[in-house]
Amino acid sequence: VVVVVQSFEFILFFCKNFALSLMSRGGRNSRRRYAYTQDDLTRYLFAGTLFICSAAALGYVFGRYSERQRRSPRHTHDQRRSARSYIADSELVARLEQRKPISYDRDYTVVIYGDSTTWGYDPDKQTRLPSHQRYPCILKTLLNAAENEHTIDVISEGLNGRTLANDDSENPKNQRRGLTANGMQQLLPILYSHKPIDIVVVMLGINDTKARFDPSPNKIAKQLDTLLQHCVKAEIWPVDGVVCHGPQIVVISPASIQCLTATNKEWGWTQTSMNVCQHLHMQFYKIVAKYDQDVIHFVNANDFIQTGSDSVHLDAANNKKLAMTLLPIVDGIIDKLQNKARRLSVPSFTAISAKHHAKDINTDIRDDSIGGGHECEEEEDMEEQEDSLSLLEQQRNGQDIVSDKSKT
Repeated sequence: VVVVVQSFEFILFFCKNFALSLMSRGGRNSRRRYAYTQDDLTRYLFAGTLFICSAAALGYVFGRYSERQRRSPRHTHDQRRSARSYIADSELVARLEQRKPISYDRDYTVVIYGDSTTWGYDPDKQTRLPSHQRYPCILKTLLNAAENEHTIDVISEGLNGRTLANDDSENPKNQRRGLTANGMQQLLPILYSHKPIDIVVVMLGINDTKARFDPSPNKIAKQLDTLLQHCVKAEIWPVDGVVCHGPQIVVISPASIQCLTATNKEWGWTQTSMNVCQHLHMQFYKIVAKYDQDVIHFVNANDFIQTGSDSVHLDAANNKKLAMTLLPIVDGIIDKLQNKARRLSVPSFTAISAKHHAKDINTDIRDDSIGGGHECEEEEDMEEQEDSLSLLEQQRNGQDIVSDKSKT
């Protein structure tokens, strides 16, 4: 800039001197008015050289400036306005960060609710498989193999002879031990003992096909539907903290009985039982299809595993296959919960209604899957969800908790 300014000053100086020299050549009618000397030519060359140098210097400066502008990111008007709004709210962001640090990762809990297959019954030795050969333990190892800040706890709740909703009172072992093996009655106490729960895996139905229960695929599927409704309505899902969400359930249709053996005949299975087993997965799929696919996920075990020597339980190899089948499903659900945590943990400077969060966090279940007699309970549950979610949003925005429901 200094070079350009000085160059223009020199140009103006010499132009002024040139004009004065022309005026001193003579009068108005003098013939030497336009006669130039050697000094005039030298003066013209010097002035032209300075002009060219000044133009070159100006072009160089403009080129460097343009190159710097191209390298620097260009901000639109909306981006500049957004940046100014965030700068204006910097004090609020700092206050929120000091009040409670944001953490995207936390521990997750997965409960597997099943029968003797989940318990780990060995079809060859008729004993329990070692822990590292059971599919719940294998699944836990695979889920925690990645280097994540969070840990995933897989809890195995398997009981020999457990049914969906039948009291197996004729079993002499249950009579001696005082057990009913009714999975519907045992469900809620087990779930509430492990709350909060992120994912519930249900693998039941094979024991309900025994001949003494008068089995049919439709009957067993309706029992599964009732059990799923209990899981959905249970107050076991996280409602506070960063990762708060609604029901996440995985339904596994058990592997079918392929043949009758002396062992499974002794346990109560017949040819009718085997036929019911082979059609069970289709009815289970119809029940799961009534719910939202982001809430309840379905796995047909017949597509991935085969039963062992007793045609009922799984050996070590098939336990590993079942764990590998569940791995992408459970891992995908946890990834979605992580992404939702990142979205919800970003401080928002505009108030969001509780109904919006209730729709986003607690996925709606189809009305046809829940009976009409439960409408009052649904309305009460929705009001409680709206209250808890609105309080959570107010705490996140640093606002005072408003006790009046109408203001919420």
